[in-house]
Amino acid sequence: MEFIDDISVCTDCLQYIANGNIDDGNYLPDSEQSEVYRMIDESYKKIKDSGQEIFLNCSEDAHDGFSWQSCDHCKSKLGGDRYKASIYQL
Repeated sequence: MEFIDDISVCTDCLQYIANGNIDDGNYLPDSEQSEVYRMIDESYKKIKDSGQEIFLNCSEDAHDGFSWQSCDHCKSKLGGDRYKASIYQL
């Protein structure tokens, strides 16, 4: 494995990377949230298709704090908590 980059991901991306989905039981297919889910899924598939993988940082300092910067993974511009992750070439 070769290290590619460190990124900062939003809570929705964190859940998707950890669990393979972000369905919290409140998912509505035609909601504004469904567009965010689609962006996350597409971004993850692009990474996988290029032979890369995202790994979450599980250390004590994995929380990057609150940020108004776009999520490095899904590019959502919504403010919120960010978490550290790394991309590796497999």
